[in-house]
Amino acid sequence: SKIIPALQSRCTRFRFAPLTEEQALARTAVVATAEGVRVHEGGLEACVRLGLGDMRRCLNVLQSAHMAFGEVTENNVYLCTGAPTPQEVETVLRWLLEEDFAEAFTRISQLMLDKGLALQDLLTGLHEHVLLIDVRDPMLKAQLVASLADVELRLSVGTSEKLQLGGMVGIFQHSKVALAQAAA
Repeated sequence: SKIIPALQSRCTRFRFAPLTEEQALARTAVVATAEGVRVHEGGLEACVRLGLGDMRRCLNVLQSAHMAFGEVTENNVYLCTGAPTPQEVETVLRWLLEEDFAEAFTRISQLMLDKGLALQDLLTGLHEHVLLIDVRDPMLKAQLVASLADVELRLSVGTSEKLQLGGMVGIFQHSKVALAQAAA
């Protein structure tokens, strides 16, 4: 912080819990109506999903999509933020679980190039989907999440995105057989 210690010692820090999706959605709808924003099916939900419980972030996404496109649709929100759509994340997960290493790596690389997606954003989306995978062995899911966290950590310290994409594909290749057995 840039506030000198003498002042900091006299201040109280407030930390707010993230809003629930329902709370953020209701408030974002009020703001959109008050500002005359044209909102279409799924637009507000996408703003809230990307806002992660932070109302300021929800409103920034809403404003950005509105200013960029004139109307807030789910697709416009994801285009504006550069985040992968849930459908793109599901496609990537399907490639990771069904294709061999080379094919999955090539397809994901091409998708990232075509859509301008960052591996970090794909990892975030994959994390949510991995948590929803139905397997009998919770340790298998925990191991997969921990491995994805390792890839994310290595990305944050500056390693090559291409190298980490290979690592992520390798994680799923390694876990693919065990996931199939655990789901059966």
